[in-house]
Amino acid sequence: MKISITGGTGFIGGYILKELAGRGHSLRALARLTSDTAIAKSVGADIVTGDILDDKAVERLVEGAEVIVHNLHCQDVKAAEDPTDYLKANVCASFWLLEAARRAGCRQFIFTSSAAVYGETFEGWVLDERHPTFPKNLYGAYKVCVETMCNAYHHQFKMNTVCLRPVYVYGIAPDLEDSLWADLIERVVRGEDVRTTRTGNIVSVETVAEAVALLVGNEEAAGQRINLADCYVEWQSVVELSREILGLGTHMHRHASEATVMSKKARQLGVNFRGSTGVIEYVKELTSRIKTGRGAHAQVSI
Repeated sequence: MKISITGGTGFIGGYILKELAGRGHSLRALARLTSDTAIAKSVGADIVTGDILDDKAVERLVEGAEVIVHNLHCQDVKAAEDPTDYLKANVCASFWLLEAARRAGCRQFIFTSSAAVYGETFEGWVLDERHPTFPKNLYGAYKVCVETMCNAYHHQFKMNTVCLRPVYVYGIAPDLEDSLWADLIERVVRGEDVRTTRTGNIVSVETVAEAVALLVGNEEAAGQRINLADCYVEWQSVVELSREILGLGTHMHRHASEATVMSKKARQLGVNFRGSTGVIEYVKELTSRIKTGRGAHAQVSI
């Protein structure tokens, strides 16, 4: 199918492009002049140069496309510093893209949202897609706004819109320092005594990319919101695992537990979750990359 993607030059977007290319789809990616388009070019994607606020660039992006994958989050405008510009670059731009896709006759609009839409959660409530959304920051609010518009377009215009809600995404990022836990593991490599009480639900970037690919052309998913959460992890356990890999101690082997965000819909879709095995393999690779001298600030190939 002919698929156009926003955010294709970013961390998650790069994996999505590779997954879609591997399945034989024809790809087009929106990219700013300053963006690194190496991955997009390596998979044969047609590059549309421009900004999501550029009407002409958006028109070129959606023209002839059967599917739009909206994966862009404009992070250069800081929500805390300028909420108005942040919402314009994310909420308004997303609406304009959705409308442009409708006018161009695109068959499907896939939005990578976030579990940040939940924000405040209720004790005793199952945290599945039916849980109310009460975001605690503008990032979560932006995702809720776009999800709401996707839902409205599905019902009013019969568009096949679907929203993915991944939790913390782990995976090797082009800028290694952007990889989840890179900061902690670099401190371990330096020999520091690292202590943290942080915990959270996680999912691999490969799983997110696979979920997008499984949704392409899927009519049964139309109008759906789908959680993506693999397992629940203690950050300190990751630190201990990295120490063991480096021969600096014995890992307590606290396995990742079941995610608190339910992903029944994703499992029914056929999404492959990697569980503890995926976490262990990732920590081993990340530790190795940081140890080999490139450090967490290195540029790497994904």
